[in-house]
Amino acid sequence: MRPPKYDPKNPPLGMEATNLDNINRVNDVNRQIEDMHDRDRFR
Repeated sequence: MRPPKYDPKNPPLGMEATNLDNINRVNDVNRQIEDMHDRDRFR
């Protein structure tokens, strides 16, 4: 992952901010799915 090019005190507007939100949402969903699979595996 390349480091973000924006200053956290001055967050990006428009497409970049939306893309970051989408990436974070996808990462959260993937983590939830992996957790479910882990629980299935160790049951």
